[in-house]
Amino acid sequence: MCSAKPGGRIVRGWPKTSQVYEVVDAGQAETDPIGRPIVHQSAVEQTTGEALFCDDIPPLKGELFSAAVLSKRAHARIVSVDLSAALSVPGVVNYVDHRDVPGKQRFGLIRADDEDFLAGDEVKYNGQLICCILATSADVARIAARAVVVDYEELPAILSLQEAIARKSFYDEYTAERRVGDVETAFRDAALVFDGEMTVGGQQHFYAEPQSCVCVPLEKGELDCYVSTQAQHTQQMAIVAALALPANRIKIHAKRIGGAFGGKESQAVRVSVPSAVAALKTGKSVRMILTIDEDMQMTGGRHPFLIKYKVACTESGKILALQCDFYQDAGAYVDISPPVLLHALSAIDGVYSIPNVHLKGYCCYTNLQPNTAFRGFGHPQGTVAIESIVQELATRLNLPPLHVREINMYRSGDVSLYNVPIIDNALERCMAECSSMSDYVNRVAQVETFNRNNRWRKRGLALTPCKFTLPYDIGVLNQAGALVLVYTDGSVLLTFGGVEMGQGLYTKMAQVASRELQLPLEKIHISETSTASVANATATAGSSTTETCGMAVLNACQIIRRRLEPYREAEPTATWETWVSSAYLDRVCLSASGFYTPDVVYEYDWKTQTGRLGNYFVFGAACSEVEIDCLTGEHAILRTDIMMDIGKSLNPAIDIGQVEGAFVQGCGLYTMEELRFSDTGALQTCHAGSYKIPAYNDIPAEFNVALLRNSGNRSTIYSSKGVGEPPLLLAASVFLAIKDAIGKNREQTGLSAVFRLDSPSTVERIRLACGDLLVAGGASAAE
Repeated sequence: MCSAKPGGRIVRGWPKTSQVYEVVDAGQAETDPIGRPIVHQSAVEQTTGEALFCDDIPPLKGELFSAAVLSKRAHARIVSVDLSAALSVPGVVNYVDHRDVPGKQRFGLIRADDEDFLAGDEVKYNGQLICCILATSADVARIAARAVVVDYEELPAILSLQEAIARKSFYDEYTAERRVGDVETAFRDAALVFDGEMTVGGQQHFYAEPQSCVCVPLEKGELDCYVSTQAQHTQQMAIVAALALPANRIKIHAKRIGGAFGGKESQAVRVSVPSAVAALKTGKSVRMILTIDEDMQMTGGRHPFLIKYKVACTESGKILALQCDFYQDAGAYVDISPPVLLHALSAIDGVYSIPNVHLKGYCCYTNLQPNTAFRGFGHPQGTVAIESIVQELATRLNLPPLHVREINMYRSGDVSLYNVPIIDNALERCMAECSSMSDYVNRVAQVETFNRNNRWRKRGLALTPCKFTLPYDIGVLNQAGALVLVYTDGSVLLTFGGVEMGQGLYTKMAQVASRELQLPLEKIHISETSTASVANATATAGSSTTETCGMAVLNACQIIRRRLEPYREAEPTATWETWVSSAYLDRVCLSASGFYTPDVVYEYDWKTQTGRLGNYFVFGAACSEVEIDCLTGEHAILRTDIMMDIGKSLNPAIDIGQVEGAFVQGCGLYTMEELRFSDTGALQTCHAGSYKIPAYNDIPAEFNVALLRNSGNRSTIYSSKGVGEPPLLLAASVFLAIKDAIGKNREQTGLSAVFRLDSPSTVERIRLACGDLLVAGGASAAE
């Protein structure tokens, strides 16, 4: 726990953690790994530094290193690019710019021809890629890149979301709307109507391995591309478009990647395509590994949002109507912003049944980095907004926040705002069990006692739920392939369309193959993910890859088992190796391609507002207690208790790690990670010295995670549920606990407990929100 001594930093004690999960049935075979806490397959290698990533590939003879030349203007015409000084640097071999792209010059996932691979006549954000310098070493390439002189003709720029809103700078074709019921009548007749607004700031992906690519040219236009990407098919098709080559010439490979969180889907194109163009131009292997600074300047992150709301409710706290306008900072290009906006709208109901709703969403154009997919995909912004609204409602009515949440919650048999039925009571169980495991009722009283006895230290407590819809609501994305190869010595090589990026996908897929083939895990090996093994794979994203790839692996393994079944029956006491050898001698195929797509794919039509947004929900609840220093704005998370419903866990060790990691990343989003730009649109928080992610002292001092027991999911692999993204939403409990603590200080100061707090709740925002005489005096002096 933490001390309450006045002055100085909040002192944390020794950390305390617990992880609770359901053990497998006693009757399950000991060799069956499903449901067991199996260690991540590359844990040892990653701990010792032996795990291989893109930049660990040994350089080939004559390999060239590529360095980026980035725009220094937010919006400008490119008058000229002078490369003479750069090309005269010893060791510089060549360069690539837009004129070297033999095929299409532009790409886009949502909007065709959205963004230049390499800027030609115009740049639209500070950090946009203009050209690349190729040299015999990375250091030489970067030195030369800094010598490139670009002459600009500046154009008007929009450098903030607020400015975009004021100027109505919208991508109009992506404006979204959703209506349910009659909000106007509800507002007219309600006992209480209030409105407000809040911003939710952006967030950098800050993965351990930056954007990276090694492209190796082969014969007949072939390229082997080793790309740190979670979307191999996207990279392949972008390179195909840029080089005007067929897809069968371009192979994308990855053994593993060092984190992604959504940032290595569309945005990896900014490295893979220039590298491929350079390899084709020079006939040499080309390596492009960004620094953290370059990565953060070139690529976008989580979308900042401004959310304006109006709420109607009864005197007892039942929400009658909700009206919200969402303003999303898409950045300089559309990228993948429209579906993120739509999913933010879909998350605004949270876990609450609201009969009358009117939502509008605006996709805003600014001259900042194009924002993109990020873990949670719009849900974190919508979730923290509705939970803040519910907390404000409780404060205005002087009701316990948990009571207000419970009386508004969906119940079994209800249908969500986007037509997905609530088919079990997992939400109610998560809330009840989280309240019990956290001793919520007693701790409310303890927090009140602490706050009465401490003037400048305050504690806050919040218990918040989450709801996350799975799988994809776009039918074509719900498919996966796998390939199982059995060799004559009995060893098995497994591959599939999903990318290992630290989340334990390879480990879980090996577990699936182990169960289906009835083999020990040691017999099964996964070498890499490649477009040469599984074509047209959906991106590893959306908390759905274990579900889809797992079913594809299961399908392939079942094919192998059926082929070997006659040999098992003929020699039931023989070994696996014997069955395999016999089948081989009988010319039985020992390789199998598996495929999966759900029997029923639910889709939602956002234009007609019909259909169903997904198949099932992941629910969870978290209770967090924080302590703030009202004089400095510092905060510490004293304790967090999480109850998470993920169905029947395939691997509790990995899944609990995902819960903990997602939650802490959410704490960064809601409390400390802040983006700051200069008046020229340059990202100032573009390295570890200025951009702060959660560290050891920022995680809860006591951290308890439990997986909901006796849960399941009939439609997915072994009754599991997706786990990668949903727990991030539970970090809203920390944000609201901070707001609760600030409110207690404001009440003691004689100020209203109803106030605006934007995310992230940084030290500065906490200090200013406390609103004491020192803050008032500072404001007067500033005026």
